[in-house]
Amino acid sequence: MVIGVDSISFQLMHHDMGESDEEDGTRPDSSTNLDGESLELLKEKYMVLREETHLRIELQQKRLTGGVTVIGAIIGYGLLSGNHAVIAVTPFILGLLYIESARTYRQIGALARHLYAIEEDLKTVNSKFNWEHEYGGFFGVGNGLIDRSLYRVPTYALITVAAAAYIALAIISLRFWPPEFGTWPGRITLITGIALWTAVILVAWYSAHKYIGQLPETTSE
Repeated sequence: MVIGVDSISFQLMHHDMGESDEEDGTRPDSSTNLDGESLELLKEKYMVLREETHLRIELQQKRLTGGVTVIGAIIGYGLLSGNHAVIAVTPFILGLLYIESARTYRQIGALARHLYAIEEDLKTVNSKFNWEHEYGGFFGVGNGLIDRSLYRVPTYALITVAAAAYIALAIISLRFWPPEFGTWPGRITLITGIALWTAVILVAWYSAHKYIGQLPETTSE
């Protein structure tokens, strides 16, 4: 899981910082423009930003888990009770979760930009501070909307599953649309609503991605 790996990586980097300072003599030199106090402040800021990233990811995972549980409960209720009309709300609930995910993605991207800048200074003291540069995925691995590196494959697989789940809920909603609400007029209205909601989701994600891509290079100060 991202949180666990990231947390362990940071703890190892933090631990190794102290060891390598003593064993390898990698103390701040004149080229880093960092004295001991500045270095400690950077390390503390790095820890705070990393923990904030963990928190946002954790909260998002809880929201997704809760949302999927609600969707499952609605589908189960609709099928068991015969009130199939309620199933029509499930694509919109899932879409809301996707929009919230885009917001979280934007927030984490902003945090990653600051972490990346701090690593530029910390790497001159200890090369183990390289998470955002090597594995972060926002600025260190590739900035393009389409990145063909193997690093991105799991992400693209997850996007494919998410899109398939959304399409499946839309199809289920149309399949179980009650005749008493009007077969074609009602379904056309539902299709229109889902199409507009899909456009909103795509705009939210595109905007989040563009926002991250246009973030100015920050300094560690």
